[in-house]
Amino acid sequence: MALRNEVQPNLCNGKMHFIFLLIVMTCALFLRWAYLAEVRHEPDFRLPGIDAKYHDYWARALVSGDWTPPEGKPDPEIQRHPYFRPPGYPFFLALLYRIAHGSYLWSRALQMALGLASVALAFGMGRRWFDARVGSIWCALMAFYWVFPYYESQFLEPPLLVFLGLLAWTAAGFWTERFHARSMLASGALWGLFALVRPNVLLWIPFFAAWIWWVARRRRQPPRAAWAGLLALGLGLACAIAPATWRNYRTSGERVLISTNGGINLLIGNTPQAQGFVQSDIPGYGFFGTSFDYPVLIQALSQKIGAPVSHAQASRIFARDAWGFIRAEPARILRLMAIKTLLFWGPQEVGNNKEDEVERIQSRILRWMPGNFAGVLALFLGGAGLAAGRCFRRRLGDLGQTDPGHAGELAAGFLLFIATFFASHLPFFVAGRYRVPLVPFLLFFGAGLLSAAWDWFRQRNWRALATAALAVGGAYAVGGRNYTSLRPDAARWHFDRAVALAAQGRTLDAEAEYERVLQLHPGYSLAHFNLGSLLANQGRRASARMHLEEAVRLYPDYLPARLNLGLLCFEMGSRDQALGLLQSYLEQVPDHPAANYFAGQILAARQEPRAARDRFAAALHADPDNPEALNSLAWLLATTPDDAVRDGAEAVRLARRACELTHHRHPAYLDTLAAAEAEAGRFEDAARCARQAADLLPADASATLRDEIRVREERYRHGQPWRE
Repeated sequence: MALRNEVQPNLCNGKMHFIFLLIVMTCALFLRWAYLAEVRHEPDFRLPGIDAKYHDYWARALVSGDWTPPEGKPDPEIQRHPYFRPPGYPFFLALLYRIAHGSYLWSRALQMALGLASVALAFGMGRRWFDARVGSIWCALMAFYWVFPYYESQFLEPPLLVFLGLLAWTAAGFWTERFHARSMLASGALWGLFALVRPNVLLWIPFFAAWIWWVARRRRQPPRAAWAGLLALGLGLACAIAPATWRNYRTSGERVLISTNGGINLLIGNTPQAQGFVQSDIPGYGFFGTSFDYPVLIQALSQKIGAPVSHAQASRIFARDAWGFIRAEPARILRLMAIKTLLFWGPQEVGNNKEDEVERIQSRILRWMPGNFAGVLALFLGGAGLAAGRCFRRRLGDLGQTDPGHAGELAAGFLLFIATFFASHLPFFVAGRYRVPLVPFLLFFGAGLLSAAWDWFRQRNWRALATAALAVGGAYAVGGRNYTSLRPDAARWHFDRAVALAAQGRTLDAEAEYERVLQLHPGYSLAHFNLGSLLANQGRRASARMHLEEAVRLYPDYLPARLNLGLLCFEMGSRDQALGLLQSYLEQVPDHPAANYFAGQILAARQEPRAARDRFAAALHADPDNPEALNSLAWLLATTPDDAVRDGAEAVRLARRACELTHHRHPAYLDTLAAAEAEAGRFEDAARCARQAADLLPADASATLRDEIRVREERYRHGQPWRE
């Protein structure tokens, strides 16, 4: 924002500013490539987590057509419902995967190239509508601020939003030059694409429309110029958003503009336990860890209200609950908004998908790059104050290079966008990545201040320079303090590494990371759960049980902990404890096949055949081709003394299906088929099946087991069914 009547330094004369841009871009490229070379060895490089995992799954499914969910994750049912998450970034990531042939490395490299394009775009905007020095400083600040290369290496939306935001303002800048509707049409389409990635930007559109009207009136344009701009804006928005809306309606018959995650996000941000950032435990509904869990949450909601609900209906119900809390607790909501404001503008990056601050500390590249957000905020406040002072003195024309009005109009638009986009997050929750799209515009005002400071230095205007330094220093001192209780969580960082290591099969390394988590945070319930599950898979049952019991104690509502502890207790012979845990789990998730199966086994052993039958039937309803459940129910129906349960014909059908699924090579299933055939009165077939079962027993099978089957075979030969 240098004064127009000053002689510009050599940096901004002739071709020097392009040489400077080339140097900046080269250094930025080197830093990004060095960081990419560093993170490619991290355990989560090919195993992204949480939102990044959801984006990765969605994008790869779009490219391959294979919608099989990741191992251990429920089916998110993307194809059968309206979009839960905004579709913009997954479709963009799918494009990167198609170009890079699915490579995790080259997809990230392409995303970093987009980040470099944003740097060049900032230079072009600054040079065209402000001055070349502002553009040069602006692009340098963007090139070396650590947040940009960090998010460019993640499968998250900030790099795309930064580029779209700058490009949308570039189109708006061209509109202010000649008021051509096609420029505003392009800007509207770009804001529409932005909304497909971050829908809350739609709150900004009415203010952007007001800005269009203000600019046209300020330039003394005829009303038709303003109306044409507004119509072009609306048409561009509609063209970008309409395909998603139509797809949602075609898929579900429901009118969903972009996505259905607004309701649950509003509820997460407005509960008695809300702290201003994302939380996994939702009162009244249970655990909601990732977007993969949303269908399970819908199921819990359906059980709660006693009727099935669609995704759009669920979003409205969640939003209704959130608004109910807002109306009931206005004082609490005001305190929450104050906390969210402090978090949004605070000095640390609020972790959401990962623990960003710890990631920076652990990186050999990022830790040396500038990027304290308090410094960005201080420069912004200084630059905004400078622009406001010049505007007050009616010297707005001093900010521009090509036309006296452009600079002030765009700067005013930037300020309005910053305020509106921030306000759009207050009803929900905040995270460091949500403010990244604003950072380029904050840095723009910082670039204007630094450009003016250079002029003051050359003019020896020490008073102005000292005033600016004191103002920026004071803003940094105030903004650099963390006024909330949130701190970087090293335990969470180690936990994320442990999850990625376990997924790679590096169990010893994962175990060490989980132990490190529990050293830092002994009450980390999910670490106890994951470590217990890991140890159980290794056969270390005693240690596994200790950690799973601790997980249940710390987090009683976390259903997977109850399930895994129940299954482990079953294996260890603690049948009563196992049954209680499994039944409490099935109260919330009645269709879980494994929980029903093992509960049925316990009930059968306790001589409760009717309850056991119901559990086995529920297991088969959820998984009709489970040979273990087929065999267990067939054995129960063939051998129980309860006449109300015994059913030889059904037992034969189930046992035959179990044998077919195992190609008649499983001796236990053949033994069950023999018992079922005998119960149905086909004793010759029963004896034949029993003999075949005995012949298939492995060499190391116990003699007692062989004798039992031989005894049953003899009973079948004499026309006697066998019952336990």
